[in-house]
Amino acid sequence: MSHIEYVTEYFFCIHHPNPQVASMNQLKISTRIAILIAFMALITFGIGWMGLNAASLSNNALRSTYNDQMVPVGDVSTIQRLVVTNLLDTSLVFMVPKPEFVDGQIAKIEQRIGEVTALWKKYLATNLADEEKKLASQFEKSRGIFVNEGLRPLLAEMKAGNMDSARDMAMKKVAPLFQQAMKDSDALIKFQYTLATNNFEESNAIFENRRNLSIAALVLSALAAAIFGWFLIRGIKQSIDQAVVVSRAVASGDLTKSIDSVGKDEVSEVLKALAEMQGNLTQIVSRVRLGADAVSTASAEIAQGNHDLSARTESQASSLEETAASMEELSSTVRLNADNAQAGNQLAQSASSVAVQGGEVVSQVVDTMKGINDSSRKIADIISVIDGIAFQTNIL
Repeated sequence: MSHIEYVTEYFFCIHHPNPQVASMNQLKISTRIAILIAFMALITFGIGWMGLNAASLSNNALRSTYNDQMVPVGDVSTIQRLVVTNLLDTSLVFMVPKPEFVDGQIAKIEQRIGEVTALWKKYLATNLADEEKKLASQFEKSRGIFVNEGLRPLLAEMKAGNMDSARDMAMKKVAPLFQQAMKDSDALIKFQYTLATNNFEESNAIFENRRNLSIAALVLSALAAAIFGWFLIRGIKQSIDQAVVVSRAVASGDLTKSIDSVGKDEVSEVLKALAEMQGNLTQIVSRVRLGADAVSTASAEIAQGNHDLSARTESQASSLEETAASMEELSSTVRLNADNAQAGNQLAQSASSVAVQGGEVVSQVVDTMKGINDSSRKIADIISVIDGIAFQTNIL
């Protein structure tokens, strides 16, 4: 799997069986937003860098065109103008062949020759292409021949006053050398324009390339940002919707709603907290339900106990009625026993009198019994004596 496919599958959840628990939810919402901002900042930086690079390349091309083509073209054009002016000034000498005028024109021509030499040195100091160097060398040669073999000898003849010889030299020698120098300068100027055109076309091609790249980058970045943002919003919305559904279910008393929170973002943390709350509420409700069942059972047992107590109370009331009746009977019995006790007391008193009398009789009986006892002892002694006599009689 390539890096692009991995990033696409990770962030955009491609091939994921359940988008609701997509890999994107493994990142915090703040992290995903930071990634989106960083991505957009990177794209903006890239587009800005491409724009600055294109501007820099265009600026360099324009600078090169100006410094290496336009300025040299201007210098060569100035040189060409000065050369033409020198040739025109020589023609003026033929028209006004006065010594003072001739000397003034010769001084001007020599001054222009110096200016041309200075401009040419400046031109040679610029960045020259290989073909440009060849053309410049050719113009330098033809211009040197024009000045040294044509113009200066012509000026010498004019200064000497040999106007006929100077006129003949100008027609036969100076003019062809001038035309050759102009031809070489025209070729150099034409090459400069060609080189400037090429630089312009190259700069325009770079601009179009950078422009197309910038447009493509803008389109791709906008598309990537839209896709990333869509998945970001979708993931957050799905998680929040699930949190809302679960919250409403819990609020309505439904604790059986399943909560799927496998991510690591803030909403997933909320879902995990809801799942924990739901579990705790389920345990509390179960304990409350068990307590209610126990209270219901105890209430039923209390009701049964109250019923039994009522029955026992009724039974006790009946027993109390029976007891009251028995107490009345017992009271009658006690009253009867009291009467009987009083009668018994009278009888006891009578019996006591009889007992006292009986005691006296018993005392007499005791005394009598003592006498009988004493008599019995005596009889026993007599019987013992008789037994002894009998025993002895038997022996005998």
